[in-house]
Amino acid sequence: MIKNICPYCNDMRDLELVREKENINVRGQNIAIDSCFLKCRKCNNSFDDPKSDFDVLDMAYREYRKANNMLQPEDIKNWRLRLNLTQIELARILGFGDVTINRYESGKLQESSHDKAMRLAMKPANLLSLINDNSDCIVDNEKRKTIIE
Repeated sequence: MIKNICPYCNDMRDLELVREKENINVRGQNIAIDSCFLKCRKCNNSFDDPKSDFDVLDMAYREYRKANNMLQPEDIKNWRLRLNLTQIELARILGFGDVTINRYESGKLQESSHDKAMRLAMKPANLLSLINDNSDCIVDNEKRKTIIE
């Protein structure tokens, strides 16, 4: 039992930490997530713990990506950083909008076609071809040489 303020009662109450499976529909696929929330013992209302950084949608997206063999946000970011590219440079190499990589690295669920394009570009020969086909996507010639070599 936790003692804290219930936002519904607007008073100090006994709160119960509840853990249960929650089904989230992600692109037509049911994703079961172990969620947790607080429940007021007096009014029976449930709410998220304001001190928790648990994000049920982020967890559902992670599980969806895992089930569909898609890149996770940190995979995309680590790959980009290994190449020493900015988010905009990588987006332009791939032919995406300038803020797309930022969104994916921040947890937005990528389109499957974008995921496939990124996976293909992770192969050095494919990345080299994309860079050569779109030479103005990297303006720093030294950086360009480093990536191509």
